[in-house]
Amino acid sequence: MKEKLINLIKKRGVIEASKLVGGYNNLVNLIHGVENITTTQMMHAIEEFVLDQDDEYLPLMDLSIDPIIIKDSDGELHQIEAILPNGVLIFAYGGYKLSVLIDEYFKKYERLEDDVIGELFDAVMILFDNER
Repeated sequence: MKEKLINLIKKRGVIEASKLVGGYNNLVNLIHGVENITTTQMMHAIEEFVLDQDDEYLPLMDLSIDPIIIKDSDGELHQIEAILPNGVLIFAYGGYKLSVLIDEYFKKYERLEDDVIGELFDAVMILFDNER
């Protein structure tokens, strides 16, 4: 069963496989852990989830997800604040108590660290299960 589901994920994606087994948590249990899902498969699931929503991007705060900090040094804080189908929107703050927006920029999923992709993926899949 595990190998069949892993092959299904390769062919049809994590979201479709999750639908067929009654949700993401069930899928993870049946394939014996999230480590059997590749970073690329996670990126595709995030993209599919965002595309399935009504908006062209999803602010993390609107999804009840805290921004994901990707850099906190040199008097600057860079954090992911929104997800798009092919990447993320990052806001950079500086100044007094990091209260001034100094930049915002787009970054493709492929350029993010694997642990950041994992965090985004976990958040999206929890939302996916809650929407079902």
